[in-house]
Amino acid sequence: MNGIHVFLPPRIEPFKKAEQIVWQIHPIEGPKEPAWKALKHKVNDITLFEKIVLPLLRFEGRMLEIGAGSCWASALIKKTNPSLKVYAMDISFHALLKGKGISRTLGSEIDYYIVGDIENMPFRGNLFDVILGKAVLHHLVDPLRGLLEIWRVLRPLCCYIGLEGASSRFFAPFVQRITGANKREQQYGIIENIYSLNDWEKFLAKAGFKDVSIKLVKDYVCWRGYGLAGVCHLAVLNLLPDCLVKRFLPSSLLMITRKVRSSQRQHPSRPILSIRESVAMKNVDLPSNGPQEKVKEET
Repeated sequence: MNGIHVFLPPRIEPFKKAEQIVWQIHPIEGPKEPAWKALKHKVNDITLFEKIVLPLLRFEGRMLEIGAGSCWASALIKKTNPSLKVYAMDISFHALLKGKGISRTLGSEIDYYIVGDIENMPFRGNLFDVILGKAVLHHLVDPLRGLLEIWRVLRPLCCYIGLEGASSRFFAPFVQRITGANKREQQYGIIENIYSLNDWEKFLAKAGFKDVSIKLVKDYVCWRGYGLAGVCHLAVLNLLPDCLVKRFLPSSLLMITRKVRSSQRQHPSRPILSIRESVAMKNVDLPSNGPQEKVKEET
């Protein structure tokens, strides 16, 4: 369907349906808006990504972006790594449709666009060399379920790179207000959870990840979209030790962690599939080698 492959489970939760609706009606990144307008809207995110994440991605193999949205990150990665197989996955068909236009605008061509659920991904295990997520997991009821699926489809010794926000419970209401998260929850029914550094560390450990590196992102680009409040907050971040900021104050985190091989690793959150779903899953169980690597659409 327009080069976008749909592999959603038969039932998805209401908050995920809400995400789909938001992409259909988004005033800036909606399907009727031009690609350049969406890119302009994301200029701060793109600038930050090019500074701190893109330099880390210089390799060959397969990369999956979860919650890819309008796919600008996948497009930039593919442009700088032409031999890399890039998969952009999102819960919203309309988001990926916008992503195809953005990819063309950036002079890139993402290999696969897949409509899928982070908590029930349509891939065989041990497939990807890198998985990227930008402010995605906090939209889930339980981020651990998403991380368990990430662990499953990552190859052993390969990495998950995640950009997420963090805050102590005390400052969470402040973050909700300044970012508009509370309004989005009320208006659309999407989930905008706020987790602390301790929460993220526990999620990653329970999912089985090792060698966890969580760095504080102290860059003006992160906060300049929030006006004077953002500038003042950044000034405070630069005055205090990183260990204190990460534990207590609202902050942006870059998480890089590695999957360690374990033959006994279980995946308790993955549901039993129906026959039809199992066939769909096998259709995207891609061969490791060969030029005819292709994802088949579900019919």
